[in-house]
Amino acid sequence: MASRMDKADLPSAEDYAAERARFGALDVIDIDALQRGVSASYSNRVLVDINGECLRLAVFEGEYRWHFHPATDELFVVVAGSCISSSQGAPRPCWGRCSAWWCLPARCTARARSGARSTSRSSGGAARRCSWIPRLPADARYGIGVG
Repeated sequence: MASRMDKADLPSAEDYAAERARFGALDVIDIDALQRGVSASYSNRVLVDINGECLRLAVFEGEYRWHFHPATDELFVVVAGSCISSSQGAPRPCWGRCSAWWCLPARCTARARSGARSTSRSSGGAARRCSWIPRLPADARYGIGVG
């Protein structure tokens, strides 16, 4: 795998919104094979559209930028490795290993990070529509750096 993700190389909100699903209804998707095929330090792709929302597969190492989803919740499911999600105003971060999941409410400013390769799925309209936060929110907890 390439070195840890460079935040300058992360896609814009417009790039996320424009991305189309790689699979359709009734396609059988081998998530394990897909994540094994990723060699970059960051990959986040729409797998399928479901009822006007989308399901994404993210493979990453390092810290993602602070962001929020204005209108919908976001569901995280850890498929491989482990992931920590820090949220503004939350009493503690969400942390999980393979098969753990949690839901971030709409308008919750958050960031995911992983010390080693992690694979997760996220679902919801949030996965298409989000806003980036240029720096760490003043009342964020468990932040480990400026995004």
